[in-house]
Amino acid sequence: MTRSDVRSTGIASRAPLRGALAAGLICLGLWGSARAQQVEDLSGSIEKYRAVLQLAAQKLADLDLPEALARYSEVIDAFTSGRLPASAPVTRQIVGQAYEGRARTYANLGKAAEAEADFEALIKFDYSWPIDRATTSPKIVAIYDKARARLVGIISVQSDPPGARVLLDGAMVGRTPLHAMEAPVGSHTLVVEADGFQSSVKETFVLAGGVRLDRSLKLRPSARGLIVTTVPSDVGVLVDGQPRGRSFGQGTPEYADAAARLGVPLNAMSAPLLLERLGPGRHTIRFERECHEPTEVAVDVVVDAEGTNAPLRLEPIPLTQSLATLEVKGPARAQVFIDSKAAGVAPVVLSGQCAGKRRVAVKLAGAGQWLSDVELRSGATTSISPQMRLTLAFLGVTKPAATGAEAPAGERELATALQSLTSYNVLIPGAGIPEEVLARGSGGADPLSRERIAETVAATGAEILIDASPAEGAFEQKLAVRIRSVRFGLVESFEVSAGSPQETQALLKRLESRIPLSAPWLGLELIEVERSPNPVVFSAVAGGPAAGAGVKPGDTLVAVAGAAVAQPADAAKATAALREGSQVSLSVQSPGAAPRQVNVKVASVPVMLGGRESGLSAPALAEQMAFRARADAPAPGQAGVERASALLTLADLLMRSGQHEAALAAALNNLQLADGPGLSLGTVEFLKGSCQLSLGRKAEAAEAMKRAAGSKDSRLWRQDGPPVAERAERVLATIR
Repeated sequence: MTRSDVRSTGIASRAPLRGALAAGLICLGLWGSARAQQVEDLSGSIEKYRAVLQLAAQKLADLDLPEALARYSEVIDAFTSGRLPASAPVTRQIVGQAYEGRARTYANLGKAAEAEADFEALIKFDYSWPIDRATTSPKIVAIYDKARARLVGIISVQSDPPGARVLLDGAMVGRTPLHAMEAPVGSHTLVVEADGFQSSVKETFVLAGGVRLDRSLKLRPSARGLIVTTVPSDVGVLVDGQPRGRSFGQGTPEYADAAARLGVPLNAMSAPLLLERLGPGRHTIRFERECHEPTEVAVDVVVDAEGTNAPLRLEPIPLTQSLATLEVKGPARAQVFIDSKAAGVAPVVLSGQCAGKRRVAVKLAGAGQWLSDVELRSGATTSISPQMRLTLAFLGVTKPAATGAEAPAGERELATALQSLTSYNVLIPGAGIPEEVLARGSGGADPLSRERIAETVAATGAEILIDASPAEGAFEQKLAVRIRSVRFGLVESFEVSAGSPQETQALLKRLESRIPLSAPWLGLELIEVERSPNPVVFSAVAGGPAAGAGVKPGDTLVAVAGAAVAQPADAAKATAALREGSQVSLSVQSPGAAPRQVNVKVASVPVMLGGRESGLSAPALAEQMAFRARADAPAPGQAGVERASALLTLADLLMRSGQHEAALAAALNNLQLADGPGLSLGTVEFLKGSCQLSLGRKAEAAEAMKRAAGSKDSRLWRQDGPPVAERAERVLATIR
């Protein structure tokens, strides 16, 4: 005997196994102390017999055969008695090495029968156990082969067509052709099957040791292939409504005649595309490609079970281009995007556009955007006149942890309600909010963190962000809805019952109520006088509509537009109903004279609104005022009535929220009004001075208050509000 006849059965070091088992014990410990004890016992047994096995291998290498035999037997006895659990994954390796090692030991002791018996036990334990023939002596290999010849047979399987799946005793063992597959002796069930063929071929047989079993099977087809080509290439193909691939490549030479018949070059045609396994009967084949009219073809498939069953072949399918024209009439200089791709600058006529529903975006820097799905009809021109709008992004209902595919409770209902808003571009989950933005915000402690706000605004251009979270409710699902102004950082929260249409509508009104930013004005101040049945004109503003028509202080106002006036409130109500820019008839009477009729052209004056007066959410009001101010800016520094009102309202809102610097930068520093009655130069200067004073800039505040004090006819809050000059003087006294 030489050392070359002895093969070491050494195994890997113990440290990695200990680490793996330790990790397992941590998890299994959650099941209770009893389970942990079982794992500990199992770990100890495996470690023990791994050590015994390693010792046995060393004794065999040292030619201490009796001791090697004893140690290998100790491992095998532990397995047969159940002390070495068969369920452990490493048991196969330990037991297999023990049987092989003892067989080698017996062979080296000259006990061929005992060696053959151990090899037989090894093969029964695991018939696929490998033996290293290159390093094992021929004597031992011969003993092993003798045992294996009695216990293992060979199976070969071929099929027509090839590539069929082969299952032995329910487990897939490969695909045909399958050559010389070994299997243990005994009864087996062989199944051969393939998609598109009739029910699988099944056979039960008994395999004898050393016997080769050959099977050659023909499968009967139950389906047939269909070859299609398209003009052009890259066309989606659907069979009975289900996608089955896309045509690709260029036409092959056998289609040269077909290309000539269609009048197209061969390279305009796709390569053949095989649609496999179409069952017998009629099928609808649909061809779709962007910018082309879809085409459908009905195909009757007959399966030739006994013949070649070669694939059917369709004539090449030509698709017709489907193009349209989009005319964007304005606004001037706005960027136009179609399906997120830049298309031009408005006004513009865009021909050659793919027909169908297209996502059109029109964006004007600093003035908002317009987003809409536009249906373009093939061969026709569709004209649009976009109106810039604010963009509102609803980020959904957030939860403490990431949710699955299902939307959280109440999210769909709130999203649907928000989509009814008409003065915004409304973006919601699944319709305008990018999935990556939603994914990164899911489960976060603050779904509207600074980073997420920046990311969402960059992706959507939104000025208003809304999110919601589940709120406590005793008997109903409630949502805590949070509204944020992107530019000004104003935030307001509201609770809404998920199933309450009334509460949802109240929220919508807080977002969209269209508020007037100007009011009709006649330029009159009226007072009640004892013994006079009508109010008396206290003052007619110089340059105002009434003064221009000849109305003077001391005149009595008898009627407005035919409606009798008994007190100043009646006149105010009648004036509020007038249309700005229209003519109205006033009935006035001077002392000692008969009543006379005068025609007055109704003027417009700005209206300065507070948050409560508007009915809007503060974040929505701030963004709307900034947006409407931009829309009514005829030239730098100038101010139309609406712009003046919007900026004054924005300034008041920001000042009330403590954002005095923002009030100056976003509103007051951009507003220049002439000196005059009502909301005018003095109003702006007084508000500027108040901001500067709150910011601790006394010198700047004093200068602004001086200018306000010099504007004798300016008012605060409304056209007939408190005089600015008096308040400015009182503030100046505190600064000095």
